[in-house]
Amino acid sequence: MSDVLSWLESLLPASFRGASFFVSEHTRSGGRRTSVQEFPLRDTPWTEDLGRKAKGFRITGYVIGDSYFADRDALLSACEDFNTPGTLIHPYLGLQTVCCTDVRLSETQERGRIASFEMSFVEAGTQPSPTSLTDTASALLEGIASLASIITDAFTASYAITPNAAFLQGQAAILLGAAGTSAFTALAGLAGSVLDDVQPGFTSFPAETADATMIAETVLGGFQDAAVAIVATFPSAPPADDPVAGTLPVPALRADPSYGLATSASWGTTLTPVNPATPLRVQQAANQAAIVSLVQGAAVLATAQVYAETDWSNASAASAARSQLFDLIDTQAVAAADAGQDALYAAWQGVSALMMQDFIQRAQALPDLGPYATQSSLPALALAQRIYADASQADGLVALNAAPHPLFMPLAGMALAA
Repeated sequence: MSDVLSWLESLLPASFRGASFFVSEHTRSGGRRTSVQEFPLRDTPWTEDLGRKAKGFRITGYVIGDSYFADRDALLSACEDFNTPGTLIHPYLGLQTVCCTDVRLSETQERGRIASFEMSFVEAGTQPSPTSLTDTASALLEGIASLASIITDAFTASYAITPNAAFLQGQAAILLGAAGTSAFTALAGLAGSVLDDVQPGFTSFPAETADATMIAETVLGGFQDAAVAIVATFPSAPPADDPVAGTLPVPALRADPSYGLATSASWGTTLTPVNPATPLRVQQAANQAAIVSLVQGAAVLATAQVYAETDWSNASAASAARSQLFDLIDTQAVAAADAGQDALYAAWQGVSALMMQDFIQRAQALPDLGPYATQSSLPALALAQRIYADASQADGLVALNAAPHPLFMPLAGMALAA
């Protein structure tokens, strides 16, 4: 008898997330994960060990007594209302950090003042570090690099300087010079030192007009250099005050995250069409179309390159940039299809798929935007304290709402949703 009492006394009182219950039966599952490899003409298989299985716990329990309603609801809430792991005190197995995967409740009139539970738990474990997510941004950058060579091939197939080399080269130089000036002007929002770095790439557009490959590489290189210079200006986000519970800073948002690159994606749409009345004019028209397509494609690739290396501050900003870039890429794909450039069309479609995958994966964990409203205009510091309980987020609110002055925030605007 004493042995029985000592065994009972050694059992722990059962609970999950602090909600107590009694245990009538339990089972534990586990084992090893294996992959059995069977080979033709061989009787002996090879069983590969893939690691330990997750520990599982199935408990049949109950709550009983005059307060069983409250005890029942507390245990149900512990099993259903939390999206984080919790502590299970198991009478036989001690403390376990688990997630509840299933709960079943039964009550009958014959057995009053008692609620029976069937609960399934699985060990929570820890998130692996680094995470095993696909590096979608790198895949997109690789796709951009591959597409650049296909754009070059498409341009060289359309551009020619016969039957009148002097005339066609002169017309190409005029177009390329206008494209370089337009692209450089669109980047006027960049700091002066950055503009100084990218200017040589655009002013060299008309440097060579006889070699089609040289033209393509010059234009693509100019836009790529601009993208690299823009990415280099991105500030590193300051860390949260507390790595677990601290509030992440709200980075300033730009009206045009591409810093003007996306503007060049529509360059050439207002050019006067060439009348193809003679063979010379036919080739001039083909060269003009090829140069416009080259400049637009280079601008879209540079925009995609910048966005692939942008750390978006919220899901809304990422979604807007994704929609903008998708439209730009789709326009290039349709133009390639209309021109019968099948390889270029397929390449644009491939980059579009990589871009969508990258945006979707990286935007999943981002906070969204929500509206705020106040009865009177507040200083940014006071508004940040009211919304985030963190006055250091004031600059982000000013940028997010384009406030004319940090002392006078709009009565209604947008903030990061909780």
